[in-house]
Amino acid sequence: MKRFSYITGATLPRAVASYILAFAIIAICLMTMFLTGQWTLKQQIASLNQIANHQRVQLLSQEMVMVSLQMANASELSEYSDCRHRLSDIRRDFSRAMRLQNRGTIAPSEVNSGEIFPPPKVNASALDIIRQVNDLLTLNFSDPALGIAAQKMSDSATESLAPNIEEWSEMVSRKASHRLWQARRIEAALFVTVLAVLVFEALFVFRPILTAHEKIDWAANHDPLTLLPNRRYLSRQAKAGLLESKRMGSSIGFMHLDLDCFKGVNDKMGHLAGDAILRAVATRLRKSLPSDHTIARVGGDEFAILCCNVSDVSALVTSAENIIKALSSPIAFEDANCSIGCSIGLAISDPKETDFERVLLDADIALYAAKNNGRNQYQIISEPLRAKFERKERATREIREAIEQKQFVPYFQPQFNTKTGQIVGVEALARWCKPDSVFRSNAEFIKLAEDTGLLTEIDEQILHHALEAFVRWRALGYSIPRLSLNFSLNELESPDIVQKLKTRLSQFELGPEHISIEVLESVFLNSNTQVIVDNINALSAAGFMIELDDFGTGHAAVTSLLDLSIDRIKLDQALIQDIEYGGASETITRTLIQLAEELDIATVAEGVENAKQVEILCNIGCTEHQGFYYAKPMSSDGFCEWLSNRYEPHMDIVDTV
Repeated sequence: MKRFSYITGATLPRAVASYILAFAIIAICLMTMFLTGQWTLKQQIASLNQIANHQRVQLLSQEMVMVSLQMANASELSEYSDCRHRLSDIRRDFSRAMRLQNRGTIAPSEVNSGEIFPPPKVNASALDIIRQVNDLLTLNFSDPALGIAAQKMSDSATESLAPNIEEWSEMVSRKASHRLWQARRIEAALFVTVLAVLVFEALFVFRPILTAHEKIDWAANHDPLTLLPNRRYLSRQAKAGLLESKRMGSSIGFMHLDLDCFKGVNDKMGHLAGDAILRAVATRLRKSLPSDHTIARVGGDEFAILCCNVSDVSALVTSAENIIKALSSPIAFEDANCSIGCSIGLAISDPKETDFERVLLDADIALYAAKNNGRNQYQIISEPLRAKFERKERATREIREAIEQKQFVPYFQPQFNTKTGQIVGVEALARWCKPDSVFRSNAEFIKLAEDTGLLTEIDEQILHHALEAFVRWRALGYSIPRLSLNFSLNELESPDIVQKLKTRLSQFELGPEHISIEVLESVFLNSNTQVIVDNINALSAAGFMIELDDFGTGHAAVTSLLDLSIDRIKLDQALIQDIEYGGASETITRTLIQLAEELDIATVAEGVENAKQVEILCNIGCTEHQGFYYAKPMSSDGFCEWLSNRYEPHMDIVDTV
């Protein structure tokens, strides 16, 4: 209703009322025309009946005269009797016809005026004739006055009745013609009136409504910001183009375009700048592409170009190069120049293809490859790209099924202090435990889950099971100091991460002092770096320990220590693996440990696998270790068994290796 009001300027109830009023007027006009037609027909029938009855009066009067003379001239009694009976019947019919003429269907005013009903002299002469016939019928066959009475009646009919009826006949004909002419005039006037009403409604009622429908149809098929066609219109055009190309043995080309830097500009400069950029992009696309290309906006910063009747992909390549060139120059907004680029996926249909969604999917696959290859370029669909996409789709479906079946579980690896021999913490590592007993490591599914938006659900399952296991160990009497959890980028961007985490811990009667949050350095490459930094510092202020994971091989190792409240850094296993051979690995590791000591930050070495590495790490100042040398990652039950084989409940957990 709001959409209709916005486009037409009238609310939907008012539009419906206009429809009802228009159809009511049409119904009234049609009903009036019908009733008028019925009245006109009735008048025509009445006039014809009057003329016919008048003619009958004339014939009956003539027949009475003839039969009267035959009766007077009859030579036999039987002939006389027949004529007498015929004359009696004719007299009766003549009287009835005169009565019909006098009764009619005319208004009383017409009766008084005598315009249609027989004039007085006609009635007088008709009554005189009837009286004479009555007198004639009283005479016998042998009565000498019979011939005289018959001749007298004949003379009266000829001298008075016949001229009066003839004069009346002309009057009846004129009046009938006049009545028909009036009826037709009324009918014509009503027809003109109804036609005028219909023209008025067409111009002032239906035309605005039809115009509003056209506006609604346009709005349903176009983007209001750029005025380009939308996905619905594009899909309809593409399906028609596929049918035409199949008939002609050609193909359709499709380009899927995505702006590379639009989100950053939109976030920094606001939505007004984003809208201005989208309008400018639409204008440049129109100017850089031929007029027979259909350009549509199909998403926030996504555009699509349909090219019908193409022979090969070279035409698409030329258009894609023109687009990249057109969008390479900055777009001015107020006092700033916004530099954006675009990635384009190119696909061309098979001449026998009829499924537009297949062509669209090919262009999406090519677009995804163009963005992964560095952006600001185009990519043509190919069989290797399709195969890669299908593998990704299969893996994504498997991950979704694994989430539903709760196949993602935490595995636990302890961390030791080599000086005290105590466990200083346990790290929860995500593992995909498939029913076929095949375990998949983080590297196989974490990146894919993050790309598909499923990592948050996996993190939720891992967190829940890890907290359950941690509470279970403590209930059994094993005082594990701290549980280390890996937090993904999505979680670190959450605005209420502190409150959500505290709420989850309260369900298990745990506090921030029991949890250590591990943060990967790669999260600082995200556009929301400041949000992540603020959330990490808020977690630290709430009492959670913050650990910087994979330290020493990442992208912002040293500079991140300036902005974050870090309690401990984890030396990446890539450094630890080569430390026993000396050289650069040992030097870098020693330097990082000394830097951490200067900043009062603890260190833990990951990936420790042999005694030589343990010895070197202890000598250069790193006494907290984690790796296969001490224990491999274990399930919750396996870790309980490992604890029970080495420690007694309610005692200090001391390493016995």
